Amino acid sequence: MDTMAAASRTSDVLTPEQRKQVLDCLIVYYSNSEINGTIANISKEAFSQDDWVGGWIPSRTLASFKRIAAITKNPFHIVEIATTLAPILFETDVSYTKLRRRMPFEAKDAAAELAKQSISHTYIEATGFARQATSVEVRTYFSRIGEVKSVAAATGGAWKIEFSNPEDIVKVLAQTHTYEDSPILVFGRSRMDAAHTQILTSTGTPSTLEQHTNLSYPRNRVVEIAIPPSLVSVTKLTVKSALENFGAVSSVDLEKDSNKGYIRFKSSVASDVMKIIQHQGGLEINGESVVLRKLEGDEERLYWSVSAAKAANEKAAAVTQVAQPVVVKTQGKLAQQRKQRRQAAGPYNKKNKNEKRMTAKVDKKAKVDDLDALFKGWGTAFDENKEAAESTP
Repeated sequence: MDTMAAASRTSDVLTPEQRKQVLDCLIVYYSNSEINGTIANISKEAFSQDDWVGGWIPSRTLASFKRIAAITKNPFHIVEIATTLAPILFETDVSYTKLRRRMPFEAKDAAAELAKQSISHTYIEATGFARQATSVEVRTYFSRIGEVKSVAAATGGAWKIEFSNPEDIVKVLAQTHTYEDSPILVFGRSRMDAAHTQILTSTGTPSTLEQHTNLSYPRNRVVEIAIPPSLVSVTKLTVKSALENFGAVSSVDLEKDSNKGYIRFKSSVASDVMKIIQHQGGLEINGESVVLRKLEGDEERLYWSVSAAKAANEKAAAVTQVAQPVVVKTQGKLAQQRKQRRQAAGPYNKKNKNEKRMTAKVDKKAKVDDLDALFKGWGTAFDENKEAAESTP
């Protein structure tokens, strides 16, 4: 590699937002709906027949595209961004001068996969287990939700749990947990260092690709609050009132007896609120100092994914609660109608039973009367026959 190429790698450092914009352009250019148009706009002299067959596009050619050229004209930036931010989508050759996609993909699917990849950089921090609890118990408990990759003890009696599937992390955080009658509190944490997190995810406004695919989420709105032991019984209303002095608060997520929670602002003012509080020397609630931390990158995306999952769970539960009484009521009404028909027609109906008894008595009486008349008839005939016999000489 020559000196000029080496120098290009260290010059013109791009911001996280610019890197994200370059990646958006590459995903669009290489997507199924645009790849043919991308290749058609490249002159035949730009790459060889082998590159054409192999799907390789020179990074210098990509750097000449208007959208990318407006951000950077450095071919190395393009290859480095693609292989670092989206290694599941792009690959480079040994010379680090060409780029191709690993597989066909749609832009929306690629954005969703990148969002999933971002969540995969997080893990679960769980507190509330007994001191004598073992890693086997913790693994067994969370294995009910998904495949647990690893379990390790953390500081303060907490446990660090990593899952194989990022979607299981969202499921865990969207549910409430109890183990041996004790509440288990769970929180999402990023396992990447600050420098790597800044490279992987942008902390600015939603990217063009996210907005286009409806996979964006609000930025700069969520702050995590650490509650000291002396304030574990503090209420959501108290926390909200303390933060309302700095910005309009949308909601406070704080479980009972929890030492951590989240404050969500109505607008993107979390950074400004943090600066003001820091300038004033910190924040106190009921005379006690509390620690605030703005969610960024992977943790911020994870928070909004969990919020969406919780909303879906609540909606499903509400539909079930509304639908269930209707089913019970309908079944009860039909059962009552069947019971009434059976009672009206069955012999166990008291009214029908009494009527039948009365009818039977009347019929029996009628039969007795007929027998008496018969006997009387026999007596009359016998007397007439006797008188006739006596009068005969």
